[in-house]
Amino acid sequence: MVLAWHHSFTLKPLNELRLDQQALLVGMAKGPSIYNPRRHPNDSKARRDVVLGNMLAVGSLSQEDYEKALKQPLGVVDKPVEGKSQFPDFLDIVKRELNTVYYSDDLKNEGLIIISTLDPIAQLAADKAVDRKLGELRRNSSKTKDLQGALVSANPETGELVSVVGSGSEFTGFNRAVDAKRQVGSLLKPIIYMTALESGRYNLASSVDDSPITVNLSDGTKWNPKNYDNRDHGYVPFTTALSKSYNQAAVRLGMEFGVDTFAKQLQRMGIKEKIPPYPSALLGSVNLSPMDMLGVYQVFATGGFRTPIHSIRTVIDDRGRILQRTGLNTQRSIPPETNFLINYALQDVVKNGTAKRVQSLGSNLNLAGKTGTTNDYRDAWFAGYSGNYVSVVWVGRDDNKPIGLSGGTGALPVWVDYMNRLKLTPVALPEPEGIEWLWLENNSGKLSNERCADARYLPVLSAYLPEEASSCAVGLYQQDRAREQNQQRVVKV
Repeated sequence: MVLAWHHSFTLKPLNELRLDQQALLVGMAKGPSIYNPRRHPNDSKARRDVVLGNMLAVGSLSQEDYEKALKQPLGVVDKPVEGKSQFPDFLDIVKRELNTVYYSDDLKNEGLIIISTLDPIAQLAADKAVDRKLGELRRNSSKTKDLQGALVSANPETGELVSVVGSGSEFTGFNRAVDAKRQVGSLLKPIIYMTALESGRYNLASSVDDSPITVNLSDGTKWNPKNYDNRDHGYVPFTTALSKSYNQAAVRLGMEFGVDTFAKQLQRMGIKEKIPPYPSALLGSVNLSPMDMLGVYQVFATGGFRTPIHSIRTVIDDRGRILQRTGLNTQRSIPPETNFLINYALQDVVKNGTAKRVQSLGSNLNLAGKTGTTNDYRDAWFAGYSGNYVSVVWVGRDDNKPIGLSGGTGALPVWVDYMNRLKLTPVALPEPEGIEWLWLENNSGKLSNERCADARYLPVLSAYLPEEASSCAVGLYQQDRAREQNQQRVVKV
């Protein structure tokens, strides 16, 4: 998407420009001030016609189209109209990014051409999905009639933002995609489970305790977190605890490694906000924006690499020079083998957990994600990804009153509607070194055998292979050995 920067933004997808308009833009790149069609129409037209002549010469333009394009006027209005932008939320993010990652002296020029990362198809899909689904949810009850939402979506590999919805029909300057810092609830649970896997103390089939837990706080009080269903589930398999989003299991696991470790992991994932040093942070009592959460899930979606989410691809000054931005490095954020396991667990949330509704998009896509619900059902979240889109949806009220919706009933329908309007590719992370696939006993993490009832074939970190075998696997091994010895005796006789 090309944005021309004068006193205001003007916006039009490249594929909607006529040939002569495209040639005008290409011509301007050589010197946006010299060939500014508003100030120097004659020079600008001559330059445009040179570009058209070059297109004819290399055979990318027919004689007929060339002559037709030559006759077109420049079609530039004397003064740009300060009208409503079609995509105000996205442009708001572009303006912010310009001011934070480009040198201010470079931006004083009027003839800047900004190539943004906006994908009009994705943006229109986002607008329609939020409009349609929020409209449906608003009609549900008195709690939801003032419902608001935000949606952000990016290309995971490049970190390029493709669509944003962050305000109502009237843009007021409050862009919920960036400005709404809300509690994120269970969206942070994968960080706890990732830490447990990385330590080697747990694998994807290990047992996690979801019985009641009491945490002694520094002020002398006690905290007793409860599950959303107010039930205790005892010892449950590792992937089940995450996919069903059990709070007690998450807190017990998180406290084993400490809140400090949890905060450090979030920083490693790109979160710049200070994480409060309270155990409740483990259940997402951390105020973050949809854009913050997009950055975290972008890491999961890429196999552990972090590329800052950005809305500007290139800025060209009036002399045709590409301006340099500050800081856009791709960094290894978490080890690829750890990420491979947490990706598997996030795919299990979609296959067997709170995000089963995602399966309607196609089980062959291997989509991954996590629902998020906060205390008293004030915020509903869903963050997830396909191979080519990572997207986050938040639904709630600006006054922070309860909405009576969970991540699965409030945010997930918006996310599914949006992703359903796009051409999705499957999640297919390459298997890194340091991974082995083994039959494990579910709910113990011990080595098993495919003939055992609770056996699952799962990826395991090569550095931490389980040494103990399940009683079923030991029994089968002994039977097989006995059978072999009998056969050997028969042969000897």
